[in-house]
Amino acid sequence: MRNPDRIFAFCEYFAATWEAYCPDLRFWQFVLVVAGYMDSNFKNDPFYAEEKDWEKALDRMTAYYESKS
Repeated sequence: MRNPDRIFAFCEYFAATWEAYCPDLRFWQFVLVVAGYMDSNFKNDPFYAEEKDWEKALDRMTAYYESKS
């Protein structure tokens, strides 16, 4: 069984990134934007991605937005 403590840590990171970089987007819009930053093996079906994969995608997205400012 996966550690349930991972849920809040991931959700806090997800929410903080959403608020900082794309606060005007709706939830699902933001999910799709982040999914676009995933490794190519998950782009077709991010359903199978783990939290660490989503975190990497959030990091890539953050790096992109930081490079533009």
